[in-house]
Amino acid sequence: MGGGLIWRAENDRNYYLTRANPLEQNVRLYRVDKGIRKMIANHDQTIDVRRWHRLRVVMQGCRIQVFYDDGRVFDQCDRALTAGKIGLWTKSDAVTYFDDLELVIHKPGSE
Repeated sequence: MGGGLIWRAENDRNYYLTRANPLEQNVRLYRVDKGIRKMIANHDQTIDVRRWHRLRVVMQGCRIQVFYDDGRVFDQCDRALTAGKIGLWTKSDAVTYFDDLELVIHKPGSE
């Protein structure tokens, strides 16, 4: 079990990842660098597999904010990756459902 979001993906070996894992009961933030996952932050969180959850990332410059069920769990700065694609992530043996993926881009000065 477990699923998450990837962003600023340069390729399949370099990207940011946040994921919720109900087996470990935590939410984690990683940077994947040359295929090696490096944990930036961990948050122990009760994850009920019998209901839907919301995982959201806001990134501006180096600032990464991660929200789980609308509560902020991370507020970190990491300057390693500056651009890239987005995607969905699951553990290799997971059965994970995703719904309502939304990408919002705010251009500087448009707020």
